[in-house]
Amino acid sequence: MNPGQAQTLESLFGPPSELIDIGKFVGCALNQDQARDEGERDNVAHEIEDECSVDGIRESLFNVWNNPLLAAHLGKGHDKAVSNFHVSANLTKRTRKAEKSVSSTFSSGVEELQQSLDAVELKAFRLNTDSILFMRTSKNSDYNVLEKKGPVKTSDGAKGSQDVIITLSVYDKVAWAASYVKRSSQMSFCSSQTLEDVYRSIPCLTKEMPSGYDPSTSGCLLYLEGKVYQNEEQDGYSGKLFSHLDSLSKRRPNIIERSNANLHDSTFHSLNIRLREPYWMVHSGNCEHFVVFDQIRLAHIADPLSGYPFFLQVPPALLDLCRGCTKVPAYWSIVGDIRLGESPCVLCDFCWKSMGDSEEENVKVIPVTKPRAPAS
Repeated sequence: MNPGQAQTLESLFGPPSELIDIGKFVGCALNQDQARDEGERDNVAHEIEDECSVDGIRESLFNVWNNPLLAAHLGKGHDKAVSNFHVSANLTKRTRKAEKSVSSTFSSGVEELQQSLDAVELKAFRLNTDSILFMRTSKNSDYNVLEKKGPVKTSDGAKGSQDVIITLSVYDKVAWAASYVKRSSQMSFCSSQTLEDVYRSIPCLTKEMPSGYDPSTSGCLLYLEGKVYQNEEQDGYSGKLFSHLDSLSKRRPNIIERSNANLHDSTFHSLNIRLREPYWMVHSGNCEHFVVFDQIRLAHIADPLSGYPFFLQVPPALLDLCRGCTKVPAYWSIVGDIRLGESPCVLCDFCWKSMGDSEEENVKVIPVTKPRAPAS
């Protein structure tokens, strides 16, 4: 990756937090929580509840949203305002004129609601032209394909009394731009779990390759705060990484060292990490991910006692298109066929049948793994 791509990638995250020793954070947070008596906790809880209460506007809000006519007016008005901002911002192209609302068609109830909204003196209440900088259409990574509402458990990991909850997201590079990424999943772990649990939990099609395809390199490597963790012997992934770095330059600007502990032995308690900092992971040859820690917090009484890690969000997967016709999703992954120019090469069933069988001996034809959401 060239420096320009690296800068673009870094700009998609952050700013990173200060370095956090998770073990010390757990100790300090639990000690402070235990030192606070029950009466003080109740008082703090009531103060927070009173400060965040919306009882004053709850009834009026529900009266509006429970009325289909008023709710439709608010939704259409917002969509029209956003559309007008996009039209006015797109000055270089010929676009349709901004739509104007016609107040004469309002019913009495809608007109009263609109008058009350117009009477709000708060300047931040209304959208202005600068709002267009913070608006975008929804992306594929914004959607969630989990079938049930709430978190979906993936294993039987149990939360201990000394555990905190850690939320992390996994990002993948997009095929059309190597310097951009998309979020592929978000999970919550308890701090007694390991980095091996992170690797095993990540939904990735590469890990689901059929048994007929044997990758040239197996295992996993995670680079985290200057240390390289892996689930193999020291001459595996890390050996190849350091050999490559040595071949580039005898003097590396960043100090990178092998961790004495592997992925299986490295619990979150033993880590020093930064929030919103992308950490590089590679496995199964050259499949890359970026792991970003989003949140570290004390466990709440409503948090589940077991089932960790939990999936919080998994966006719908995009199917690879056939490299031949680029029209329909690929059905076959062809490995080792010199006629295709790349290996593996994904093709639909029609394109592969049109090419005919290869005369090469070591050509493998493997069904493309269908993307799926975690089981609920």
